[in-house]
Amino acid sequence: MSITASYVAIGVILVRLLLKKAPKVFSYILWIPVLFRLVCPFSFGSAFSFFNLINMNAKQGIGVYELVPQNIGVMHTPAIQSGIGSIDSAVNASLPPAIPVASVNPMEIWMAVLSLIWIFGVIALLIYSIVSYVKIKGKLQTATRVEADVFETDAIGTAFVCGFIRPKIYVPANIGDANLSYILEHERTHIRRKDYLIKPLAFLALILHWFNPLMWLCFALMSRDMEMSCDESVLSKLGDGAKGGYSSSLLSLSVKRKGILTANPLAFGESHVKTRIKNIVNFKKPAFWVIVVAVMAVCAAAIAFAANPPKGGTISEEDKRKLTDVVSEYYMKADPANKGTLKIYNIKKFGSSYLVLTQKYRGEGESFSVLFLADSGFNIVAKASGDIPISPCFSANVVKYQGKSIVYGNFKNKKWNPQTDLATDVQIDFIKITFEDGTYVMEQVSMDKGYIVVVDTLSNIRNIEVYNSKGELQSDLINESACSEYDFIDVIDEKNPDGIASLINTPGTEGIAKLVEENLAVIMSSPKKASNPNAYIQEHQKEYENIKKFGGEKALQYMLSQFESGNVDGLRGVIMMQLCKELLGLRNNVTDETLTPQEWYDALSIRQEIKLPDYVYDGVDPIEKLVYATEIEKNSQPQRGFTIVAPKIFGSYEEDGLLKVFVTTFSATYKLYGNVLDEVGGSVVPSAITYKKDNSGNYVLEKYEQAKDGADWQPSIKKFCTMPVSGKKIPGLADKIIDHYGNRDDIRTLQWENLFKHLKANGIKDATLFNSRGEIEFSMSNPQYIN
Repeated sequence: MSITASYVAIGVILVRLLLKKAPKVFSYILWIPVLFRLVCPFSFGSAFSFFNLINMNAKQGIGVYELVPQNIGVMHTPAIQSGIGSIDSAVNASLPPAIPVASVNPMEIWMAVLSLIWIFGVIALLIYSIVSYVKIKGKLQTATRVEADVFETDAIGTAFVCGFIRPKIYVPANIGDANLSYILEHERTHIRRKDYLIKPLAFLALILHWFNPLMWLCFALMSRDMEMSCDESVLSKLGDGAKGGYSSSLLSLSVKRKGILTANPLAFGESHVKTRIKNIVNFKKPAFWVIVVAVMAVCAAAIAFAANPPKGGTISEEDKRKLTDVVSEYYMKADPANKGTLKIYNIKKFGSSYLVLTQKYRGEGESFSVLFLADSGFNIVAKASGDIPISPCFSANVVKYQGKSIVYGNFKNKKWNPQTDLATDVQIDFIKITFEDGTYVMEQVSMDKGYIVVVDTLSNIRNIEVYNSKGELQSDLINESACSEYDFIDVIDEKNPDGIASLINTPGTEGIAKLVEENLAVIMSSPKKASNPNAYIQEHQKEYENIKKFGGEKALQYMLSQFESGNVDGLRGVIMMQLCKELLGLRNNVTDETLTPQEWYDALSIRQEIKLPDYVYDGVDPIEKLVYATEIEKNSQPQRGFTIVAPKIFGSYEEDGLLKVFVTTFSATYKLYGNVLDEVGGSVVPSAITYKKDNSGNYVLEKYEQAKDGADWQPSIKKFCTMPVSGKKIPGLADKIIDHYGNRDDIRTLQWENLFKHLKANGIKDATLFNSRGEIEFSMSNPQYIN
């Protein structure tokens, strides 16, 4: 708060210079945002925030703007973000990093010592203020009432207001040449404006921020503006004829002023006499237009100084719905075979455009997400692929676009250790991204929403660190992950242009041959001096994808015919081999990566897909029979493969002819190529299934409710854990389902058992499923999941 208040204070001081000719009440009002920043950690977001002018990447929570992280004392690499690069570099270089073998983080020791110094300073100033106030009150014990709220005493040398609830005016017994009416009008103006409360509050804020020298200057300037605006208010009421007498009274009392009153911030004595007399002499009632301009300037400045920058831009719920709709429509047209669940992880403003981080869930092992760029009219104009976490607990992707680095990815609640082959729980609340040029940013994140961070640099990423709320390092890029760099691909370019459509639809092989050869020619055209074939593919990713997406199986057959005829020399053969491997997928039986293109083709024996039906429950339990039939019906995707389900039933409740069953189901769809299984999609979802008896007494499906994604996941489960008719909450059921979801090895085991039984029942004796790391996850030759 002290740093943000300092920025605001500098802004206020600059604006005061512009308002030099305006009434001092406007300068006085300008100090309100500074006080607000000193005492309030929260604020509202606005595009007109003063902080938009400052290039800083502070962490911003809900209404909170932090330049120094709250958990800096326990951070692995502590850092501040003041918005001034030279200051950040100097300070951050001096901050001690965490020492892994130490029992206490050195930064924690620093923070403890500095905290004690701060507390001692606060206590000392509070004691000083209280003692000063008590001394003044002691001097006022002998004061005698002159009129209603005016008291007189010879123990003081100047007039002031004292008191918080019923403030009173105290004047010296002998005021000499001073005019009492001027003095009383001045002090009563203070009372009407509640200055007797404002100044102590300001000093209390100063006590809390006593270490900041800029705040002491602000307090002095505020006190001066307060007194001068009060003087102007009196002169406006009494007229120009009072200037001489008012100045003489002020000068007369200033001679008799005693030091203790000026040192005590809780009592109102006269101060800044020389400056005030000059202001009185030069005071003129301002013109109306001056007042109007000053009011507009002060209002605009107050809002700008009090507001935080908008957090990633404000996106309305209506705009989020529109973006979700256009992304869903895109997937339906671009990937119609994908029947998985669409997840919108994160939406962020990018100038007048939008960034949308998504994933169309195909099942465990899915290795990419998509970052869409949508324009202000909610039209998707570009997209970039992105990795998702597999063994590490976070993924990192970057697109360099329009002079900025857009870093994005997802999180996982477990981290796999390849040395021990064990997975440990992680909690990620902050992400810190450091670039090679020294630029860094730290933002608060949510594990279920992933992250999109936009940084004003094109430098390469040096490291990404993720922390929990305690500042404990959970993982980092250097040791446990990798950052993939992608480019935005123009979505318009990938929409099957008429030229490509005509090539694909040309009878015979002439059209598909032209599609493959034209795109291959572009791929092989550059970079000329590159020795790595992947460099050519990366340079011409669009043409490479054209062959795969628009050519598909026809392109595969054409390229295999080129291998058959021996037309696969040099770079051409390597690129075609890579294309064929990707188009074949698990149908490729060759695992030796050292073979030349022709050797690979000679060893190739394409695995043929073995079509299998969906799983059929063979047990006798009537409830299980209902659930298995329902889950197969809901999850079956025959165009993609055969489906296996493994439900865990938490309970069934019957009420007035309705039966409601609560279940978490592991569902997966597989394809079988020879003896190799491919898991093409899957999910683990808690559900509530309601059945109703028909006229024959058989249960038929009435309602099927699934847990929602993201932040609505737990609430949606709690919502459907009710009786089927009365709607009464079933005690403990929701917690039981939620707790089980965190450790669902039982249904994974049941899934393998059902898969084994299903393959065996269909005459399959040998089948193996590999995970994304190439390890055997399931094998019929070693059925470890069968009791």
